[in-house]
Amino acid sequence: MNINLLPQKFYINQATSLIVLVAGGSLMLLAALLAGMIFLSNRQLTQLSFANQQIQMEETILRNQVMELELEQSADIQSYLIDYKEENVLVHPIITSFEETANLLDLTINSYQVMIADQQDLSMVSQTGELLYTPISMVVQGDLFDNMPRFKTELEKMAMVYDVHPVKNVVNTDGVESEFLIRLRKLEYEMSDES
Repeated sequence: MNINLLPQKFYINQATSLIVLVAGGSLMLLAALLAGMIFLSNRQLTQLSFANQQIQMEETILRNQVMELELEQSADIQSYLIDYKEENVLVHPIITSFEETANLLDLTINSYQVMIADQQDLSMVSQTGELLYTPISMVVQGDLFDNMPRFKTELEKMAMVYDVHPVKNVVNTDGVESEFLIRLRKLEYEMSDES
């Protein structure tokens, strides 16, 4: 019997090298995949970090713009309020004189409101072109037939009053409430205030 050991040794050696070659290739492929994943994750992390920085920068810019707009709006509102207060600084003496007239006629002023009107509003200019203050809406309680017409007449006699318009009457358990819209002269009242 002839036994040839050479081919058997050759096949064993070849199988071992094949296993080593496949294992080495697999390890290299796995290392390449890991390196690729690390590279891609670092790249995505860099892109996300850059995008986050841009968002934070835009947020800071927008926050600054909002603060500037709020400051501008606040300055505009303060300027408007200063102008409005300067225009309506004379309301207290006017209402005081209206209350005196109402008290003489046994009427009670329940409420009043200075109306807000645009500068281009027609109620700010009379039919003769005279400049007027913003109208005052006033609710007065008392005798409808006797004292309310006299109240309107007495107010219209005042130099500061341009005209008085009755708006509505409401009857309740305490009596009659009448609402008047009172327009005031601008130039004549300022002149009388200076003297």
